[in-house]
Amino acid sequence: MARLRDTSIASEGARLSRSDRTRLELLRVSERLFARHGIESVSLRQIAQEAGKANTNAVQYHFQSKENLLKDLLKWRSISMEPMRERMLADAIEHGQRLDVRRHLEILCLPLLDIIDDEGNRSFARVLGEYLFRMWPRFRVHPADDDPTIVPALSATIALLHERLHYMPTAVVRMRSSTCLGMFINNLDFFAEPTLTDNLPPAAALAECMEMMIATMLAPMAPQDVSALQGGGATAPTA
Repeated sequence: MARLRDTSIASEGARLSRSDRTRLELLRVSERLFARHGIESVSLRQIAQEAGKANTNAVQYHFQSKENLLKDLLKWRSISMEPMRERMLADAIEHGQRLDVRRHLEILCLPLLDIIDDEGNRSFARVLGEYLFRMWPRFRVHPADDDPTIVPALSATIALLHERLHYMPTAVVRMRSSTCLGMFINNLDFFAEPTLTDNLPPAAALAECMEMMIATMLAPMAPQDVSALQGGGATAPTA
């Protein structure tokens, strides 16, 4: 599969080849359509038509399949969030908050607020939510799973979260972190639109959501999980 250069796709001002410009436009259009109608409800032909391509096979030509298209969309947006995550992670370490769950969740979630599509919507957050809750692990195409080396700040934050919660099985930490991300995504409109919060200012809505997410991550494990660990039926991860 032809690969769009990571540095090009993540930069609006980069000089792109004609092929890369086409691929980037198709990614933008697919993001909007996926968010609006659902990933599995949108066909490659629909994406090409929405992008104004005379050749309705344009998406298949550039990406071969919807799975590859989704993989490149997740990769593009994840790479674009890396600089912010790198700064936030460095700041957390500098201030002795390397194993602070609040900082981990902030690093994972807050960059999503800055990912806005051409129509002013946070479409990628919706796509990410659907991918995590309806498609993973059937399609493990997110760079954190597929190639963690291209998103080092994200991968390091996930590893630190597991280290902090070393007494929990990996599956429990993943489930809880995915649940927290879902809480954040489902409340995005409250953070952005003051009129929707019923007198709760956006900053307060964000702070309230963050407190709920922290409580979710640190809640006691279910009795059966504790029994399994104590009985040797599972091993708590260290990373």
